[in-house]
Amino acid sequence: MQNILERLRTLPLQTHRGISFLSMLGGSIIGWICTQFSERLNFVLVICLVCAIGGIVWHIVFVRCPYCGHHFNPRASISNYCPDCGGKLE
Repeated sequence: MQNILERLRTLPLQTHRGISFLSMLGGSIIGWICTQFSERLNFVLVICLVCAIGGIVWHIVFVRCPYCGHHFNPRASISNYCPDCGGKLE
């Protein structure tokens, strides 16, 4: 488990941001579609909610400055340097 976390931390920042965005967006869209065609809470909707919440957690854990740990705004673009400490980002 520790080896997997170390490998995930070496991925580029844009990859982590893309993973969190796609899981939040995909979970939200599929969940919205499920609510349009079904009037009761079903298993697929629960999976979609878990996926969307997982994207938020992924962003909180992995989308941060590797030097100072500053969290980046999910709505703003990420520059080449950290706005908090000035460290160069990959």
